[in-house]
Amino acid sequence: MKKITALFLAVTMAFGFCSAVSLPVAAAQTPEGIVYEENGGYITITGYTGTAEKLDIPDMIGSYPVSRIETGAFKNCNTLTSVVIPHTVTGMGLAVFEGCTRLSSVTVGSSANDIDNAFQDCTSLTEILVDDMNTHYSSVDGSLYNKAETVLIQYPLGKEGSCSLSEGVEQINMSAFCGAAKLTSITLPNSLQAIGPQAFYDCTALIEIHFGSGLTSISFEAFSGAALQEVELPDGLTDIGFNAFEYCADLTSITIPRSVVSIGDDVFLGCDGLTIYGYLGSEAQRYAREHEIPFESLEPAADYTAVDAALQKVPEDLSDYTEETVQALEAAKNGVERDLPATEQARVDEMAAAIEKAVAALTLKPADYTAVEEALQKVPESLSDYTEETAQAVRDAVNGVEYDLPITEQAKVDAMAKAIEDAVAALEKIKTEILGDINGNGKVDVTDALEILRMAVGLSTPTANADMDGVNGVTVTDALAALRIAVGLA
Repeated sequence: MKKITALFLAVTMAFGFCSAVSLPVAAAQTPEGIVYEENGGYITITGYTGTAEKLDIPDMIGSYPVSRIETGAFKNCNTLTSVVIPHTVTGMGLAVFEGCTRLSSVTVGSSANDIDNAFQDCTSLTEILVDDMNTHYSSVDGSLYNKAETVLIQYPLGKEGSCSLSEGVEQINMSAFCGAAKLTSITLPNSLQAIGPQAFYDCTALIEIHFGSGLTSISFEAFSGAALQEVELPDGLTDIGFNAFEYCADLTSITIPRSVVSIGDDVFLGCDGLTIYGYLGSEAQRYAREHEIPFESLEPAADYTAVDAALQKVPEDLSDYTEETVQALEAAKNGVERDLPATEQARVDEMAAAIEKAVAALTLKPADYTAVEEALQKVPESLSDYTEETAQAVRDAVNGVEYDLPITEQAKVDAMAKAIEDAVAALEKIKTEILGDINGNGKVDVTDALEILRMAVGLSTPTANADMDGVNGVTVTDALAALRIAVGLA
C-alpha cells in the first residue's frame, strides 16, 4: 500500500468494505446495495454492499438528488468493473474507489468538481471518462485532467506499456501515476514544469523516462521504487525533492544539469549502484561528495598544479609575520575555488598567482628592542670618571647596537642588550691621588706623617705626593704638615 493512503485517510472506514457494512443511524440502503444518507434534501452515498460488476449510480434516490460520494464509499468492492457517476454528483471524498482491483472503467458526470485521489490501487483501471459538459475535468487517452488539460490528475493504473503526454500539460498531480505497475516508459512534453509528490511512486515496471525541456521541479518521492535504470534530467531543472528517486534499485546513472540548485535529503536512498554525472562545482557534485556517491564529470577539469605548488610555499608557522601580510595570504588561500572546469583555467592560474604574490609579500615582525633600551638607560651620561678601558668597552657596546632587525634576529638583539649591561657593570672609576696619602687608604693619617718623616731623614725613598708644600723636596716640614692634617689641625 503506498504511503499516500496513510497521509490522507485520517478516519478509519467503519463501513468501507463490500462484505460487511455497519449502517449509521440515519443511513438507508437501496435494493442495489447503495448505502446512503439524506441531509437537507441531498443524498450522500456512504457505502456499497452490492455485488454488481457494472454499476450506474442513480442520479436520484427517492425524491432527492445524489450529490456526493463519501470517502471510501466503494473501497475494496472487488466485483465492480465499471462505474458511471451521474451528473448530479458534485463532490467525492478521498479514496472513494480505493482497492477496487477489477474496476476498469469510470465515467464522471457533468457536475463533478471535487475528485481527489479517488482511484488508489485500482490496478485494472484503463480509462477514466468525463462528460463533455463537465466544466472542471476532461479525459485524454483515458486519463483524468483538469478542463484546460494542463494538469494531469489521474492516470489509469491498469494501462500497460508506454505513455506520451501531449504538449500543453504543465503539471502532473500528486500520486497521478502512483502504483501504475504496468507502465514501462513515459515521454513528457516540453510544456511540463512540475512533477508532483509521489507522482510515479511504486511504478515498478517503469524503466524509461524522457523529460521535456521545461521541467523545473521534481517533488518528494516522485519516482520512489521505480525500475528506472538511466535517467537524464533536463537543463533548466532547479529542484529535486527529498527521496525523489529512493529505492530505484536498478538505477545506475543519473545526469544532473548545472541548473539544479537544490537536492533534498535521501534522494538516492537505496540506489546502491548509482553514479551521478554532472558538472564540476555544481550542486550535483557537492551532493555526490557529501553522500559518498560516485561522481563523473561531464567536462574536463582545470589544472590545479600551480595552485598546489604555490600552497606548498606557504610557511607552516606564520606567527613571525605581520598581521596585515598574513591576512592577505589567508585571503589568497581562501580564494581558491576547487573543481572548476578547464574553461576556467585562467581563473585558476590567477588564484595561484595571488598565493605566490602573498607569500612573497610576507613581512617579518620587527625584533623587540625593549631590553636594549633598558640597558641604554643604565649607561652614565658621562664616562669621564671611569677608566678609559672600561669606558671604551661601554662605548663599543652602545655603538654595536644594530636597529631594525626582524624577529628572527631576536637572539642577536638580546645579545646586544647583554653586552651593554655587562659593559656598564664592568665600569671602573679613575682613582684620585690624595697629597700625603702614602699608604693609599684614601686619607692622610699619622702613619702617612711618619712615613713622610722617614723620607725626610733619608730612611725611605721620597715620593711625589709626600712633598706637601712642593718646595725643596720632602722635608720635616712636610711631615709636620701631614701630621697636622692627620690630627685635624689642618
